[in-house]
Amino acid sequence: MSPHASSLAPSGAKHAKQAVSLQTALVLETDEVRTLTEIGFLAAGNGFFDEACRIFNALKLIRPDRAFPLVGLAVAHLNAGHTTQAVALLENTQLTDPAEQAVCNTWRGFALQQAGHQHAAHTLLQAVVAAGQAPSDAPGRPSADALALAQALLQRNAGDMARPNIGAATASLTTTPGDHT
Repeated sequence: MSPHASSLAPSGAKHAKQAVSLQTALVLETDEVRTLTEIGFLAAGNGFFDEACRIFNALKLIRPDRAFPLVGLAVAHLNAGHTTQAVALLENTQLTDPAEQAVCNTWRGFALQQAGHQHAAHTLLQAVVAAGQAPSDAPGRPSADALALAQALLQRNAGDMARPNIGAATASLTTTPGDHT
């Protein structure tokens, strides 16, 4: 019996510290998962889109109930300029833990902002902040980090929604139909 065989069966605290893929009997310690996550974000931030996606898709298989692999995939798409794909990825996510879902919803709000959907972002982020008003021990309450990010994005979004799109307005005033000069 391998030293990791006993860790394949769920068991209290030990299970919480490890990620297990029963398909390959691969056991990753928390530090290893964290390191892979960091490498994935570094890849996404440095233009290695395909590599970042492979890392985050693997992490998604290992930790299917967590938001971080999905957020990593969304960030990789955002960094590559694929805002529509980032929004769709997070929009189609339904995690069983409401706190993890709140993380995905917060990042979906960010992706919506990047895609130019300010009103949809505002509505979604307001819902995250409203859930954050629940007592700190309430089930499904967003984490402090998700709540802080949602509040910051709402403030940024309010500024974007209040500012008219001057460029589009002046462009329509300076050209007339048929004028292509």
